[in-house]
Amino acid sequence: MDECVIIHPQTIFDLFNYTGLVRYLHSLHNKTTFICLQKFKGFFEMHYKDLNEFHIMYVNDDKINNYFTIVMKHFKKCPNQYFFGPTDKLRINNKYTNHYNNKIKQGTFDPYDLYEYDSNIKLDYFHLNRNKHIEMKLLKSIMMMANTVYTVLTSNKNVDPKYLRINTMNITLDQMFKLDNICDSLSIIEYANHIFLTHDSDFTPFILMIDLKHEILKDKRVFIFCDETYDDSLIPSYWKKLNY
Repeated sequence: MDECVIIHPQTIFDLFNYTGLVRYLHSLHNKTTFICLQKFKGFFEMHYKDLNEFHIMYVNDDKINNYFTIVMKHFKKCPNQYFFGPTDKLRINNKYTNHYNNKIKQGTFDPYDLYEYDSNIKLDYFHLNRNKHIEMKLLKSIMMMANTVYTVLTSNKNVDPKYLRINTMNITLDQMFKLDNICDSLSIIEYANHIFLTHDSDFTPFILMIDLKHEILKDKRVFIFCDETYDDSLIPSYWKKLNY
């Protein structure tokens, strides 16, 4: 059977940034094994559950030795080794072996550029599974309390207090949701009157990828608080940038 094995960096941003690439690579093969951190088990099992012959293996932390042990034991002879970032040194006889250390060494990077994939893959193949029943149940309860008018914030951190008084009710995502049920917030976000994001919130890359893919916020009042270090090149033109 034509199979592949995938490992990618796993910050919160990476979970969403690599989703399209993981799905694209899986589409090229009959079977995929995805190796990821145990702490993200609920997220990955939810959002890749629609893929056939997609198997997940877990490590407790992302030390290179943990990945090395699994690769040498189970995937040493696998011809399709898609290891990204620091783990690309584990690729055997591959043009991208140790590519990260040779090109980047440390810090952030664009995997689509570094490993020569079409950048359109990121959005073309991006998909997250939703539970509309749960979403609408939560939305209904919010609407009853807020009388249909409310503000969504990714976090209270670094938000000017004056913006917290715009509507009668504020929904703070990082207090109400966790990574495992992050998609259950989508209907609440879609129906919000104002949306305030902070660039360092775990929820911001999630909302960014959803909006880039589906433009769910195009007719909303969306603001993002960020400092001078934030790369705002990807944010939609209808998001308004506010400095800390």
